[in-house]
Amino acid sequence: MIKLVVAGSKGRMGQMIMQMAAEHKLFNLILGFDQGDDPSIIKRGDVVVDFTVPVATMKHVKVAESSSKAMVIGTTGLSSSDMAIVGQAALKVPIVHSSNMSRGMNVLFKEAQNVAKYLKPREIKITETHHVHKKDSPSG
Repeated sequence: MIKLVVAGSKGRMGQMIMQMAAEHKLFNLILGFDQGDDPSIIKRGDVVVDFTVPVATMKHVKVAESSSKAMVIGTTGLSSSDMAIVGQAALKVPIVHSSNMSRGMNVLFKEAQNVAKYLKPREIKITETHHVHKKDSPSG
């Protein structure tokens, strides 16, 4: 059984993850925390799911790394220096990161790479549209 910790548990995605986890039999402990809460709660879990904001995610990465906890990161807008820190942490603890967890978007990302590799266009432009409640629109 997995002990799950959800960062940003009061946000739209955090609430959805908490609800889905509660319905699943794989988790025996589900903890959530949000802005202003002590992120050391990460130490009580096996894995932390983080769909917060870059500054918070980077704090959570440090706690997860120092306490040997796995992470799933769906935070958008991480800088190249943030990504370097995540990459270094991933050498020590399991980390899954995607700026978009949608299967459709990940297929689109891969196909854009194929178009660039094989057709060598001068410019590729992808426009992203979100619902009106998305705080960090456009993502990344």
